[in-house]
Amino acid sequence: MVPVGRPGRQRGSAGDPSDLGCHHPAVHHDCVFSEPLHRAGCAIRLVAAPARRSGQSRPGLLNMAGHGAVESRTATGPAIGEPGRMASETRGGVPLFVSSGADAELSESALGLLEIRAASIRGLQHRSAGTERQDAFSVTWDEDSQTLLVLVADGVGSLPDSRLASTRATELGQKLWREGFRDLPELVREINASVVDLARESATKSMATTLTALTIGVCEAGGFDLARCSIGDSPIWILQNSEWTLWSPDGDVDESFSAPITAIPFAEAAVNVQSQLISHGAVFVMTDGVGTPLQLSPDVRLSLAAWWESPPNLFEFGSQVSFARRSFIDDRTVVGVWLGGSGRIPEPTA
Repeated sequence: MVPVGRPGRQRGSAGDPSDLGCHHPAVHHDCVFSEPLHRAGCAIRLVAAPARRSGQSRPGLLNMAGHGAVESRTATGPAIGEPGRMASETRGGVPLFVSSGADAELSESALGLLEIRAASIRGLQHRSAGTERQDAFSVTWDEDSQTLLVLVADGVGSLPDSRLASTRATELGQKLWREGFRDLPELVREINASVVDLARESATKSMATTLTALTIGVCEAGGFDLARCSIGDSPIWILQNSEWTLWSPDGDVDESFSAPITAIPFAEAAVNVQSQLISHGAVFVMTDGVGTPLQLSPDVRLSLAAWWESPPNLFEFGSQVSFARRSFIDDRTVVGVWLGGSGRIPEPTA
């Protein structure tokens, strides 16, 4: 971020993570500032407009020195490789309804050994069509157990009311966590039951969403205890020493992308938990708008590893999540948690 005038001493301070992603707008003009911004820190929703096309020429490509990729600026963010015409030509149009959600939602927080950045950006496909963003996220901190809950949901774009499903999933999960739910499979089942009821009440009865839940516990003896439970294809990636590792639910990396997407609401499905201990690095829960190019493209892996080696400025993070690359035009959502300190993994006990 480029400061205008002299920045105050609190520039860059982070807010209360217990309210990240749960928004009660206080102002609604070109941007919506959530109540947590006024209470403790920074949780911001930026409102832009649906897209139309203009005749602006495509930007030239510049060498991204030292990172093995090419980068240029587009209207939505930095390009990684060839940005494609939509990134150069898609512009804002008439405003969406307030209930449709903001074009961009940004949040940050910091506590102890955890530094958090979160961004959800309306994709070029939705911008071009004048339709709403269907991704959602929430982040919640439990002080007693020293555990963070991250929820990321990707509404299925082919179903018109999927934003309702993704929003319900992340908001209800946050509420249940605050009320004492600590069993991740049971949490997901409760969310599913609520979305089933919501679909029955919907005029179209046509909605679905993925859901990935991640908990990060700070171990007293050092290290970080990760547990995940997911329905659908919203992935978790771990960045350590500039290397990316996909934490797949079944332990295997699926290269085909041909399997059908499981989503909420579901009738019957196995809901399992996987867990691991790690000592350092950063963990990213994301939708496939970022996860797919990250898995398929070495350029994307190199660029994001360089950008996210340490927590970036909040607005830089939002711009980076919205990177332009040809053919990847879906909504983009990433919640990144940087694990600070030496973080020694505790020795197992008998």
